[in-house]
Amino acid sequence: MRILRNIPGAIAVVILSFGAALGVMEFIDYWRAHNAAGFERAWADAGLTFTESITGAIDSIRRNYDRRLVLTGWAYDKELGELVSIFVFLNGKLEKIAVTKGARADVTNAIGRPAEQTKDVVFSGHTEKAIDCKLSSEFTVVAVNRKKQFTVLGRELLIPGCQG
Repeated sequence: MRILRNIPGAIAVVILSFGAALGVMEFIDYWRAHNAAGFERAWADAGLTFTESITGAIDSIRRNYDRRLVLTGWAYDKELGELVSIFVFLNGKLEKIAVTKGARADVTNAIGRPAEQTKDVVFSGHTEKAIDCKLSSEFTVVAVNRKKQFTVLGRELLIPGCQG
């Protein structure tokens, strides 16, 4: 008899839990849509346009001792052959973290360009402030040339140590 009295309560808990889970999923979908919209707004506000002439890769992502986001990698503008600036989109803002400087033989070989044209492809940099995992656990990395053209090097990347 006691078990029968607890069944309606158990059913209510299951229904409420399912509803709460749906609410969480709706929130995640809402956040992702607005984060993407925020990214598009940020690059439009900065006067940036998309290009396929920039290529690159992120080699490492970590947080340092004071919780700032640290990135290393390479980027190259196939059209201009000039320096490229690296930005992260985090918490609704674009933040410049590095400018390419220095050569890498593997990149020069992979791109198939003369060493003189690929003398400044390496980047290494960090965010200005510590990362607050309560505000964000993902970020996007873009490379921007002097013509204010950009390419996404990584989208919705997870911040190390912010996954719960």
